Amino acid sequence: MKLSSSRTAIVTIFQLLLFFSSIFAEENNSIPLVWKKTSRRLGIKKKGNKSAKASKGKKVSDMPTHTPASSKDDDSFFQYDSSTSAHERKTNSYMPFMPALDGHFQTHNTYRFLTVREQVLTVIGEAKHGMWRIHDNGLVRLYRKFGTTGVPIGADVYDPSLQDAITSDYKPVLIPGLETGDIGGWAGYRYSEDADGDGQAAFVDIPIYHPYFKSSYDNHPVIDLPHWFCTMSGANFTDAKIVWDYASKQPNTNIVGPLGKRAGLDVKEHYSNIIKFDLFPDARMWIQVGLGDASKDVFDQSDIDDGNMSMDVAYRALDTSKVDYEIYLIERTFFNVPYMFITIVMDNKENDHMRYTRPAGLYWDKLVEKGLAGDELKIDMTYDPEMPVIEGGEQVMKLMRYTPFYGMNHLDRPHDDGSGGWCPQKGGDWGSYPTNPGGSGFPNQYEEATPVCDGLVVDIKMYANLDAPTWDSPTFQLQNAGTNENPQVYLGEGNKYGAFTDPYLVKNGFENPHKLHFTETNNPDPKPIQAISVTFEGIGRSNVYNDPATGDVIPAKPGLTDPEADERKEKIARASSVP
Repeated sequence: MKLSSSRTAIVTIFQLLLFFSSIFAEENNSIPLVWKKTSRRLGIKKKGNKSAKASKGKKVSDMPTHTPASSKDDDSFFQYDSSTSAHERKTNSYMPFMPALDGHFQTHNTYRFLTVREQVLTVIGEAKHGMWRIHDNGLVRLYRKFGTTGVPIGADVYDPSLQDAITSDYKPVLIPGLETGDIGGWAGYRYSEDADGDGQAAFVDIPIYHPYFKSSYDNHPVIDLPHWFCTMSGANFTDAKIVWDYASKQPNTNIVGPLGKRAGLDVKEHYSNIIKFDLFPDARMWIQVGLGDASKDVFDQSDIDDGNMSMDVAYRALDTSKVDYEIYLIERTFFNVPYMFITIVMDNKENDHMRYTRPAGLYWDKLVEKGLAGDELKIDMTYDPEMPVIEGGEQVMKLMRYTPFYGMNHLDRPHDDGSGGWCPQKGGDWGSYPTNPGGSGFPNQYEEATPVCDGLVVDIKMYANLDAPTWDSPTFQLQNAGTNENPQVYLGEGNKYGAFTDPYLVKNGFENPHKLHFTETNNPDPKPIQAISVTFEGIGRSNVYNDPATGDVIPAKPGLTDPEADERKEKIARASSVP
């Protein structure tokens, strides 16, 4: 929608003020006034930043910065000593070095550490990290850009006359400052459709099949699975941003599996970056099953009414042989600001307790229209799913028991974090929690998908291959992967190798069946350079990485560079025996 010239001028002036205020704020290590007002409106408390405190008094230009991977001088990005390297950024077998990075993020003073080595991202945190169930409803919430006209509250999102306005005036994520009216971006989120106060919708909810998405999801499978999630970071995950920005741009990332698609994790408007993980061999997912006394394993309204403020909790390992599952780290905006979350999608092999699609609403109407609302879709919510677990070494089925707690590691949330402490007990927008109608997740989710708080917990001990999908291959980093040669020539100094000199062996006449005498004399001076040719079953594959700054694949092509090939050819030619 176009603005009037006077309104455009007002918006432009305001945006310029925001731009200059952001520069002033960075230079003076302060929070812009606009952000302060917005944070008060949203009920957000900004805690002190230790790194900011430590740097007080320094100019921005004095602070350490990270050089992109494309910089030849940034050895810290690779953490190796270039002075001892035979070949720049390569091993002695011409395998390319991969960047090495470290970072961390935390919630409730519990830290998770991210490390990238040899294109493997590991995340190590705490055991038994609590998870909540959330279930995407097939809709995407689009927020009104600051200073635009928008559409009327309650408007038909398929009204042909409103499509231009929806496309131009609304987005799932708004650019801080330019589209939100504040520097931090928090004001892009709104609690209610009438929040802007002018009769125009502060947001609209549209199905993934809406023309807004230009047919991106026309062939999307039905979203019938929940995912179990938890927050892993604070806003903007500052201490892990370099690691995540690197990792999320690598070849084997932003690939969503079949279960993830059934949970809607491939909807980019919600999940801007996503990486699939595997657990370490001794890490587990755990189901809260209680101790066997139903009166103590379940905490319900009758306990509150009767003053029985206690319950039993016991966890059993999930039997993963009977569950299909996928584990992801996801980047998603929360209050229009990026956060990191862990999420798990599960589908039991022996029951349908995970599955659900609400048989009503815009998404359901489109499923019906597309012939996807068949009898195979489960339209009743299973509030307490029965799960396969290992108990006493036996495979058994147990009901997953919810807890009334925000998290089993939140012992005193009212004092430690300032609010809350009990489980929201319903799905939907977390927004105003613990003030109602706060839910357990995001605006695009079913309220009836209750969170089953900490009914599932997971050990934060996992890894993801950022380039090669698996190392379980006979050709991954095979020794000729660096040269891309087959056969490959090896050079060595000739001598008599393997002659026994141990008195016991000599006295008893032992002969070494593995001895190799490359020369007639022992310890010749000089020792001749010789060559052996090796034929492999194929040519190996080495790691590559995407430069996060340029998007270039490094190395650009496998094998030796032209100068390396010429140098190697010359060295081989000088050998005394050439195969």
